[in-house]
Amino acid sequence: MVFHTQGVRKSKAAYRWGLLTGALVALALVWLGAFLARRKRESSEPEAQPAPAPDLLSRITTLVEEKQFFRRKDLRIGDIASELGTNSTYIPACLNSQMGVSFPTFIARYRVAYAQNLMRREPEKLLSDIAEEAGFSNEANFFRTFKQITGVTPSEWKEGKI
Repeated sequence: MVFHTQGVRKSKAAYRWGLLTGALVALALVWLGAFLARRKRESSEPEAQPAPAPDLLSRITTLVEEKQFFRRKDLRIGDIASELGTNSTYIPACLNSQMGVSFPTFIARYRVAYAQNLMRREPEKLLSDIAEEAGFSNEANFFRTFKQITGVTPSEWKEGKI
């Protein structure tokens, strides 16, 4: 009986390398699975944003009322945020959570109220001039927004309310 030791050695070495490679592949798959699960969990959880300061609403209304920011035709959330030194995401979040209104609706209400005061004080003034002074971008936008907020057109309101 003759034994060939070289063939056995090669197969033991191949077996060991195969076992080591299999273990490394298994380890890599476990790591990859954990990594993907963590990424999925992080992407599905909404990013927590700090709540706006409690006095932010009063600061917004003070700015809009006293400096009449609502009269700017090209007013953006960023304009108010810059003036108040805050993040522009806090402005709409504050208005929505504390007043239940969007930023455009908040500004539109001020513009309509201002237009109503102008119509009371200066009944002879043209509606197009009133729209411009109140901060509306055009007369059509003024009419549409006025009717949404009051339920009547500016002309109807002017005739019935003065």
